[in-house]
Amino acid sequence: MPQLEISTFTSQLFWLCISFFTMLFIMSSFITPRISHILTKRKNLISDLLKDADDRSQKAQELLDSYYSNLAQATTQANISLEKTQKDMNELVSNKQLELANKLNAKIVESEAKINASSKKALSALEKTSDTLVNDVLKKIGLNIKIEG
Repeated sequence: MPQLEISTFTSQLFWLCISFFTMLFIMSSFITPRISHILTKRKNLISDLLKDADDRSQKAQELLDSYYSNLAQATTQANISLEKTQKDMNELVSNKQLELANKLNAKIVESEAKINASSKKALSALEKTSDTLVNDVLKKIGLNIKIEG
């Protein structure tokens, strides 16, 4: 094998050193800095994206907390408004019921007065009719007695 010949060792060693140092120079001067730069950019980009995601997550949590707070306030205000409306409606119903009861009582009193007047009128008419009837019966019987009420 030609590589194992001792006479070519120095030449091979020389070219090995030149090739090795040339490749080392190229790698350290061009390729490694580019790879390092790309990795640094990627790391910075990932870091920035994670920071942005954390910021957005925190803002979203703040918005959610604000939403729940506003929802609780709106619910409280709605409950207060509902209670006030119920109170107003109950008061209005009570007032209307009282007003209706007063009107009904007035009509009852008026109707009782009319009934009493009609009753007195009917009793008076009945009395006159009974007097007339009794007088007619007595005439038919043959008694000439006149009864007056």
